[in-house]
Amino acid sequence: MLDIELIRDKVLNKTFITDIYYFKELDSTNEFAKKLDDKDNVLILTDNQTAGKGRLGKEWVSEKEKNLTFTIKKKFKIDPEESNYINFFFSYFLLESIKEFLNKNLPNLNSDNLQIKWPNDILMNSKKLCGLLIESVVNKDEYIIGIGLNVNQEKFNSAFDACSLIEYTKSEINLSELLIHIIFCFSRNLSLLEQQNFGLVFNSWKESTKMIGKSVEFIDPKNVKKTAKIKDFLENGGIKLLISDEEKVYFSGEVKITGFGR
Repeated sequence: MLDIELIRDKVLNKTFITDIYYFKELDSTNEFAKKLDDKDNVLILTDNQTAGKGRLGKEWVSEKEKNLTFTIKKKFKIDPEESNYINFFFSYFLLESIKEFLNKNLPNLNSDNLQIKWPNDILMNSKKLCGLLIESVVNKDEYIIGIGLNVNQEKFNSAFDACSLIEYTKSEINLSELLIHIIFCFSRNLSLLEQQNFGLVFNSWKESTKMIGKSVEFIDPKNVKKTAKIKDFLENGGIKLLISDEEKVYFSGEVKITGFGR
């Protein structure tokens, strides 16, 4: 369960966050963020998200009071054609904040088994640890960054190839302290976006995928499964795949890893 008073004390006006909305239960933090007209630097939190969504309209299921489900609403003066850097930034620095937190609190653990899966999932031992759903408000420079991070949940529906940090740490993690650490990590690196240092953001993200050259099953936007090999990730948000000896670029779809090291 979140300690909202601790979070407010540590985060409000000490990071870029200036408003916090907290609910014991909420259908969707992203949907609530959309109702906050013309708001900036807002954090929306809940202990129990009942109707969370992931990418491609998929359901995001999270056990009550066991995980982090939150949304950041923030304005960025970024050309819409460069909005993919919002994805690169938040997925990369979310990964880095998790690594930092683990290395600080459990220094004997090896966090090298954490990686990004295109476009913005975070995997641990090839299973989904975290997902982001990033949405924008047209013509307002507003971005809604929804994050679901599995932390202390020990059981998952067999239909979801998911995992949580407790499987890795073998001990319960303080949700509030982890959240505070994540927000501070975002905050101290925001200048990279604000100064449009996009190349560094993208290269950091790309290096953290560890996926180039891997064999995958790719489900294209028409829901057709294809066997492929990842050739590259592009700065415009695309993935370059080798399919039947032909290189193709996609900007949406789903990757399922089938063969590491091949």
